[in-house]
Amino acid sequence: QPELETWIERALYLVNRSPDIHVKTRALQSLASHYIFAGNLSKAALIIDSFQEITHSPDISPLLLILLNMIEAMYYWMSGSFEECRKAANRGLDLAASTGVHLWDAFLLGHAAAGALSKGDTAEARGFLQRISPTLGRIPTWAKEYYHVLAAWASFVEGDLPNALSHAESSVAFSAETGMVLTEAFDRLGKAFVLVESKREKEAKDQ
Repeated sequence: QPELETWIERALYLVNRSPDIHVKTRALQSLASHYIFAGNLSKAALIIDSFQEITHSPDISPLLLILLNMIEAMYYWMSGSFEECRKAANRGLDLAASTGVHLWDAFLLGHAAAGALSKGDTAEARGFLQRISPTLGRIPTWAKEYYHVLAAWASFVEGDLPNALSHAESSVAFSAETGMVLTEAFDRLGKAFVLVESKREKEAKDQ
């Protein structure tokens, strides 16, 4: 996007100048998400640090506060701070439970599961995934994609390749439905890993 830097500058202007806490929060959330998906975690960290002033404001709505917790959980997972990832996710989930605002539950649980998988704790990851599973019929398509790619990852680590492939195929289908090219590419790569390992396993059995 050739105008991206211009929009980033405008977002930073809003963060620094706007008196509206909700405008500031959405701008910070968008900036943090951009830097995380772009792989620029150093810049994402600066944005995440600025969350602290916002989260202590009495004017912020539960919806936006939970959103910030969700972004924090994703950042901490991506940066390898797995305990902080779990804490941020649980803060969001606790607030969701106390306020009834459950819009981001699947992503909070998903980031917590991803953090657990990244540190090698499959049992903890399964606990988070089991909390998403009953909601699959009513969560957004992108959340369904996220659940299935994480379930594929967990099954792959556990050595259950048929189940991993089933979930990987579902993740690819849901990501294609959302039109999110980045996640579709990621999901297809994950499916490729499963297919390669399945072929190796078959060849080993045939010998």
